[in-house]
Amino acid sequence: MRQREVTERFCPNCGGVFFRDHPGGVLECMHRYDCGLLVAEDGTRAADHHRVMTTGRRRFRRPATAAERQLLAELGYPGDLTGLATSVDYVSSVRHRAWPNPTPTPDTTASRRSNTR
Repeated sequence: MRQREVTERFCPNCGGVFFRDHPGGVLECMHRYDCGLLVAEDGTRAADHHRVMTTGRRRFRRPATAAERQLLAELGYPGDLTGLATSVDYVSSVRHRAWPNPTPTPDTTASRRSNTR
């Protein structure tokens, strides 16, 4: 199985760890299966996929979801997140999400560990 580096940042609901340098972006997290934010994120992933399949557009912007705003705040994204837009881009079948700078960055002083995804 593939090993991924994780950060020392955790989901505020389930304690799952965020992956470092994940191709999907900074919000990729190893949530517990019963995490409410995982359910919300899965719903958003399905809606984004549906949008790509019905419009044929692999790159688009949409309002950030409540779950995205909560996770970005947990990662230290500064300022008021109301009205924040999410840029979605499907590259090689991987959904990548991004937000305007400044982007949250993992704590580089935290110890690193490997985890299996």
